[in-house]
Amino acid sequence: MLAFKKWRYLLRDASLFKRFSEDQRGATSLEMVVASTLFLFILFWMIETGFIMLRWIMLERGVDIAARELRLYGVPEAYDTNLAKHEYIKTKICDETAMIKDCDENLYLELRPVDSSTGIPNTAAQCVDRTDDIDPNLGIPTVDAGARNVADARDIMFMRACVVVDPILPANYSMPLKLDPSGGIALVVDSAYINEPN
Repeated sequence: MLAFKKWRYLLRDASLFKRFSEDQRGATSLEMVVASTLFLFILFWMIETGFIMLRWIMLERGVDIAARELRLYGVPEAYDTNLAKHEYIKTKICDETAMIKDCDENLYLELRPVDSSTGIPNTAAQCVDRTDDIDPNLGIPTVDAGARNVADARDIMFMRACVVVDPILPANYSMPLKLDPSGGIALVVDSAYINEPN
């Protein structure tokens, strides 16, 4: 009698499995869930990539405009301290980068003459550490605008700007980019120019 009950339960379970396997309701929904997940992943990847590239292009444009002004006119004499020169050049760059949030705070700027025998520096770019509460004005690199008063002084200048931006998606699922400790992406732009004598 006990064995008969076991067989009856097994047969009932088998008939339920057979009914479930033959039922086609919801099959399209499952395909839609799989396909839409893949589609949304690609869509967000394109949006994230587009916004990062847009901000990088605007930063590059700002650096190019600032380099052109420095090449032709230099830093005005009113900006006589290193901090004042640094802030002047950062403002010139950030005025052209509307898509970068808190550009003045997140931009790290390097400007120095290049020795023609050694060439452009190949050191890694430094960026602002947004996790540190130290006053950012303490770590400002020396801004050397080069010689401009001598007719034959044509210093080759190297400018590098690094700005940290936040991705749209908080966990950066869409792009496998390296994040800094604050969760931002470092955008780096290099530029070189020759000082025009006054």
